Amino acid sequence: MNPVIETERMILSPVSASDASELHRIWIQPAVRKYLCDDLIWPLNQIQSTVEQSAIAFQEGRYGMWIARLKSQEAMVGFTGFWPFFDPPDIQLIYGLASANWGKGLATEMGQAMLDYGFQTYGFARIRASCNVPNTASIAVMERLGMTFLKQEAIDGQEIIFYEAQKTASAK
Repeated sequence: MNPVIETERMILSPVSASDASELHRIWIQPAVRKYLCDDLIWPLNQIQSTVEQSAIAFQEGRYGMWIARLKSQEAMVGFTGFWPFFDPPDIQLIYGLASANWGKGLATEMGQAMLDYGFQTYGFARIRASCNVPNTASIAVMERLGMTFLKQEAIDGQEIIFYEAQKTASAK
């Protein structure tokens, strides 16, 4: 089982079945789902399936999704981790927040914790992240994390921008 990760303001813990409803409430927020789910409302059972996939990945010693809670409150504020995207699958950094928590630096804080974890624990040589080109907030997070532009590509009718972080000597 992957450990709990503590940041300055948050506790990140591997997502579990009991988190699905709370995660669903975040993922169906219009501002969140706009770029996360191609503006589709995922039913709760689809979120539950994603949570199950993450739990299996963690049991197998692989990557998955963490949920984020502020140290000062019980409610979930967001999620982060690593997830396979595209075909062939590309393991990428993910992060997202309930819209009430935007603009507070939490996505950058979660992202940095995951970059550190990915390089140190998983031994990744590089970590990629991507988002829709109009998602300027997510692009800003990737840039604040020190990730560099890799490419822009049309995938399934959407323009996707890719960033990448390389493992450095200090990340060993």
